[in-house]
Amino acid sequence: MMPTREEAEALLREAEKCNPGPWGNHSRVAAHCAERIAQECGDMDADKAYILGLLHDIGRKFGVRHLGHVSDGYSYMMSLGYDEAAKICLTHSFQSKVLTEYIGKFDTTEEELKMIQDGLETVALDEYDRLIQLCDSMAGAEGVLDMEERMGDVKRRYGAYPQDKWDFNLGLKRSFEEKMGRDIYDVVEKDTFCIGADVKKQAEFFYQNANAPVPNRPNLVGVTVLIEFKNKLLLEHRADSERWAVIGGSLRADESFLDCALRETMEETGIALARDMVGPYKLYDDPSIIISYPDGNVFRSIMMVYRTKLQELPKLSCSKESRELRFFTKEELSDIPIVETHIPILQDYLESNVIHLSCSQCQERCF
Repeated sequence: MMPTREEAEALLREAEKCNPGPWGNHSRVAAHCAERIAQECGDMDADKAYILGLLHDIGRKFGVRHLGHVSDGYSYMMSLGYDEAAKICLTHSFQSKVLTEYIGKFDTTEEELKMIQDGLETVALDEYDRLIQLCDSMAGAEGVLDMEERMGDVKRRYGAYPQDKWDFNLGLKRSFEEKMGRDIYDVVEKDTFCIGADVKKQAEFFYQNANAPVPNRPNLVGVTVLIEFKNKLLLEHRADSERWAVIGGSLRADESFLDCALRETMEETGIALARDMVGPYKLYDDPSIIISYPDGNVFRSIMMVYRTKLQELPKLSCSKESRELRFFTKEELSDIPIVETHIPILQDYLESNVIHLSCSQCQERCF
């Protein structure tokens, strides 16, 4: 058994509260890689891959431990009845199922060590175990790393990296590339995927929702930018809502709409746009577009939207407001949760009501 995707994300957030550190975002990067590779393979469950990637290091919830995080994660997941996640906690560090290949301190009790050893002797590794081992070896805390650079960093920190383990990981990379017929770094979006550093409290977004709160603050005027590259649209995975949104932010008192568009694009993505690269798209002033923040402030949002098409793939840099930046095809937009206030923007962008967008205010796709 496994938790749902949402339950797994909640387990990771709770674990980070107990033991904050870069391991949480490392887990998110591993989950991203696992999901993308599983999707490309065709015969693997992408949601399962994502969940297992997210929880492989969940034992770190219980403190700074080396080998101990393996036993902690295994015991924790088993206590919740999630045996498939428990298995990944056990296997992700052991390509050959041999204790001596572990890199780090043996900081377990005799009982914990025996539990790990007994588990390794009896477990049968499957394609998901191998997938998470692969993704663990290229997941950094801010994005996807070159595998050899990642393993070299581990070698520098711990003083050694077994050559057999090194070679095995590169063999896994070749094996999955052969299965997909694609370069693995292209599949996991090595050059564009990134993780934001901070996680904020949840904001709520409303569009044409009778249950929306009544605004208690002056109108919030903002600017968003539709950033396209090769028929894909750049979105941010917001840290304050766990949903995807168009790039943008609030208009300052001393700037024009265009100045705001250029500033927000640079702050949220690292992309420096020239003024002549950006053109006006549409003004959105539907009074039902409402944002409610955790501090109790509720705003009606008015948005000026711009549009730009990039000629080259940019190097992306997440702000603290984002968990991730990613380019999506129009078809992919139908499968991700969208911030409700940006649904009318993306509906116009898609130019058709045939493709439906997902929101969090109903169980089915809407609009």
